[in-house]
Amino acid sequence: MNLERILERYPGKDCRRIDLIIGEKALWGQGIGSKIIAMLTAYAFETEHADLVFGCDIGDYNPRSLSAFHKAGFQIVDKIKELDGHKAQYVYDTLLTREQFLARRDVIL
Repeated sequence: MNLERILERYPGKDCRRIDLIIGEKALWGQGIGSKIIAMLTAYAFETEHADLVFGCDIGDYNPRSLSAFHKAGFQIVDKIKELDGHKAQYVYDTLLTREQFLARRDVIL
């Protein structure tokens, strides 16, 4: 995790971040993002023993990305106003805790 706002908010926690971009439009809407999020989330908790996993800076113009994180159980924890001139008016940070992952494990995987 390299975002100070997250590190300051969750001191002492092993925080991980999923960054994902599917740049090829022909691949959108096929569930690829959801599958990758599920795999990376499982890896973070089961192999890396992370406490918290985030999806950060999800633009308000990208409802598919936000939906993919929600599908994996992530919840919005922050809505951040972007500066004028940015593509998004707001970006969202989403979070899944180890406890939430373990409770939903059968659904996520």
